[in-house]
Amino acid sequence: MINRFLMTLLSLGLASAASADSLPHPGTERPLIQRVEYKTSEYEQFNVHIDIPNNSEINLFSQTIENNVLTVTLAYTLPNRFTFGTLPPYIGGFVIPGLPEGEYTLKVVRLETGSSEVAEEDQVLLSIEAGPEPIPVYGMFHTEIEHFFITADTEERDFITQYGWNVIDKGFNAWPSEGDAPETALPVCRFYSEKVNSHFYTLDEEECEFLKDEQHGWTYEGIAFKAIPPINGVCAEGTEPVWRMFNPATGHRQWEGQWINTVNHRFTTDQNIYQVSAMAAFQAEGVAFCSPE
Repeated sequence: MINRFLMTLLSLGLASAASADSLPHPGTERPLIQRVEYKTSEYEQFNVHIDIPNNSEINLFSQTIENNVLTVTLAYTLPNRFTFGTLPPYIGGFVIPGLPEGEYTLKVVRLETGSSEVAEEDQVLLSIEAGPEPIPVYGMFHTEIEHFFITADTEERDFITQYGWNVIDKGFNAWPSEGDAPETALPVCRFYSEKVNSHFYTLDEEECEFLKDEQHGWTYEGIAFKAIPPINGVCAEGTEPVWRMFNPATGHRQWEGQWINTVNHRFTTDQNIYQVSAMAAFQAEGVAFCSPE
């Protein structure tokens, strides 16, 4: 009867191991970090497995990296529930968003629940192998129509330089639309609008599918390249943010007998350009992509 009741509680997620015997701690044979091979390619996400009490929740406080030591500080919250005996430890974990090539030390610091005191520390070696080679994405500008444009296609870059376009900055790095890329790199859709004579780029799948409906005024031109998305607006270690800004000006410029709309997007890794432009005509739209350094 008791066993059946306990199984019912477990199936409902109401039982938890709060016994001190089940908690990982220094000096035991059970380490905090599970001893598996932590090896992956650069910029690939990977899971870190840790030993925690059954049915507890992990609270991540910080993740820092210095001198190739990746330190993750966390605690776990024990559920306020009845416990029948001692349950085995539970293998929990968290995700590391990806790192550039190199050898690292992964250090996990567990704090006492509800305290800033360190309960235990553990560390393992982490090996990040070289991944697919990125390619440059060129930032270009046309002085007469005052439009910005980006392309990863060197043939397109060379062709349009005959028609008033010039490379204006270092651009950023990404991966080719066809070919190897990290699993975290997403396809970037490219669109063109005749109405505003401008291009638009997005790696948001829903936005891409929405704009493919030509009633919205955009023509889908395919995948421009693949890029790593930011996580909550922040780029992972070893990558730099590519800022997106929008010029909503409704003015026009005359070029070759035509009036050209000045509505346009610009992408840059230069935060100073982003901030200065945001104080002028452009609207700041945040981080669009993350560029491998």
